[in-house]
Amino acid sequence: MKKFTALLTVAALVVISMVFSVFAYAEPSGGGDGTSRNTLPILPITGSGSTTGDTSGGGDGETSSTDDTSSSGLPTADNSSELPPVSIEDVIDASKFTATLSCTNYVYNGKAKKPAVTVKDTKKKTVASSNYTVKYTGNTNVGKGTVVITFKNNYKGTIKKTFVINPQATSLTKLTPGKKQLTIQWKKQATQTKGYQIQYATNSKFTQNKKTVTVTSNKTVKKVVTSLKKGKTYYVRIRTYKTVSGTNYYSSWSKTMSKKITK
Repeated sequence: MKKFTALLTVAALVVISMVFSVFAYAEPSGGGDGTSRNTLPILPITGSGSTTGDTSGGGDGETSSTDDTSSSGLPTADNSSELPPVSIEDVIDASKFTATLSCTNYVYNGKAKKPAVTVKDTKKKTVASSNYTVKYTGNTNVGKGTVVITFKNNYKGTIKKTFVINPQATSLTKLTPGKKQLTIQWKKQATQTKGYQIQYATNSKFTQNKKTVTVTSNKTVKKVVTSLKKGKTYYVRIRTYKTVSGTNYYSSWSKTMSKKITK
């Protein structure tokens, strides 16, 4: 019983000692005027743009300031200076430039035609081919081929050019005179053609008494022309043709042959 009483006494002394320690820590120190002062420092809060705390010279002990920096130390977007505009080189309209093709008249041979392109600006200076692309269409068969030049890089716009593919020619093989008539024969040319056109006249320049006859089948190889004058010499030539989208495309004329009408 005496030991238990002694233990209670020791425990009571420990609790009293702890209470006195707490009060001693909270007791004002060094004030002299009875007011308490917090001995823990007040840390400023960064990143909010303002601070509030005790100052040594402020009238009410509170100051407010605005800082133009964020917590990372970089200028905020609200107060940052405006960036200068980005310099963009002017894009030149090249649709008024001059484009020329190395060839504008071809003869059909079954192969695609790709004439070379040369482009010059308004000052007659050649534009490098790296500043445009070239696309060919309708450039194999008889008819009209198209070249589309599309500009790029510092240029804009397009230029369209065309060229012609004509049918292959044929040749005369024989002229046979008759009574006021002439039988004309030629070599068949049926590839990429529709028919033939024959001209005959009384002079080699085809300016006197010229007449034109159209043969509408490319399989035909003979034609008889009538109502000719006895004693006259007739000059004859022939060419092929093909009709594409309502337009006739002709080959070159054959070599001229002549024959005199004797009957």
